[in-house]
Amino acid sequence: MKSLLYAASLTVLVACLAGCKPEEPQEPQEPQEHETPVFESLSFEKTELELNVGDVYSLEVIVSPADAEGYTLQWESSDESIASVSDDGEVTAVSAGTADITVNSGEISATCKVTVKENREQVEMKIEVRALSANEAEVTVSAVHGQILPEDNLRLTVVNTFTGEEIQTIENTVSAEGNIVETVEGLIPAHVVYGIDALLTTPDGQSVTAESEYEHVWDEEGIVYDCEGNKYTTVIVGNQEWIVENMRVGMLNDGTPIERLDATDAWIAANESPAWCFYNNDEANGEKYGYLYNYPAAGSDRLCPVGWRTPTHEDWQNLGVAVGGTLYSDEWGDYFSMIGVHLKATEGWTDGKNGKDTYGLSFLPGGCRNAQDGTFNLEGSTAYMWSSTPVEGSEYGEINVWYITNWNLSNIRVVGTGGFSVRCVRDV
Repeated sequence: MKSLLYAASLTVLVACLAGCKPEEPQEPQEPQEHETPVFESLSFEKTELELNVGDVYSLEVIVSPADAEGYTLQWESSDESIASVSDDGEVTAVSAGTADITVNSGEISATCKVTVKENREQVEMKIEVRALSANEAEVTVSAVHGQILPEDNLRLTVVNTFTGEEIQTIENTVSAEGNIVETVEGLIPAHVVYGIDALLTTPDGQSVTAESEYEHVWDEEGIVYDCEGNKYTTVIVGNQEWIVENMRVGMLNDGTPIERLDATDAWIAANESPAWCFYNNDEANGEKYGYLYNYPAAGSDRLCPVGWRTPTHEDWQNLGVAVGGTLYSDEWGDYFSMIGVHLKATEGWTDGKNGKDTYGLSFLPGGCRNAQDGTFNLEGSTAYMWSSTPVEGSEYGEINVWYITNWNLSNIRVVGTGGFSVRCVRDV
């Protein structure tokens, strides 16, 4: 029994001694070396750069790989008098020209082309215009201070100031230094005033404007235009030039609109404001006879094209004499007998009463609108035309009106709310 206990105790002791035995010493390991990424390339974020004289700009270099170590950067300018560069890549624009900024590390390099421009003066512009044809004008934009240079952008806008209509917009990038010349089309050759606006934008951020007003005039022998662009022919009789057609314009020659009034009450009430209508309110009669006007329109000095006028009472008398008539007067007014046939058109008159149109005036029987009740009368048989001359001493404010029938050119006196045609005249 004792032997068994001894053996067991010995076994436990051996096991304990085995568990407490110190570990065998390990062989020492070599420390692992850190691998440095291999430096491969250099590049610039911008390969081309534009600066103005005095500008400073820090170039950004891109290194590949981004975590490469153990390299140094060397900076160099191909022309320090144009663009200099510091040891940390700060570029200073010195004078106008082009220089290459290079950065290198050993045999690896990158280059940025730097263009330096002079600081531009603030540009001031002027606009000059000259007529090229009945519908075209040449617009010249030039600098009175500073310069207009290539790569500037110019926008021209042309507006009819009478109607507010935009006629044309021209936008171009300037290709050569100096004046800019553009052709504007769609103009009306009748003293219409156009607003011309120029906007110049420059690469350095300037925004320069100029504006001008231009009155487009184009004279052609025997041709005249109203301010809406309607074209008329003219003829010289004696020492005066007459427009052959009746006026058909809806504005005065300064751009003031003339109101079209069809309703009878509105027409009669318009005794101070300019108004017009078609005979019988029919647009086809406007094409044939022109418009009928009240006296505030016809008696103004602005219904006819600039340089022309609504005939005075004396102008009508001069016309009668110029075509060989003799002036007579009675209690009803002045008249010339037996000359109507020479003034009337060769067609358009009713009942076979066409004229000979001896002098090319081609008067047509456009009728009238009654001053009292606004009704339309005598189309086809009588041509009524305003004068601009009030009847002297008339207690009713009457105006002298002339009319042509089969034989005579005669004068009557009416109030200003009548509606009659207008022929324009000027002295030769």
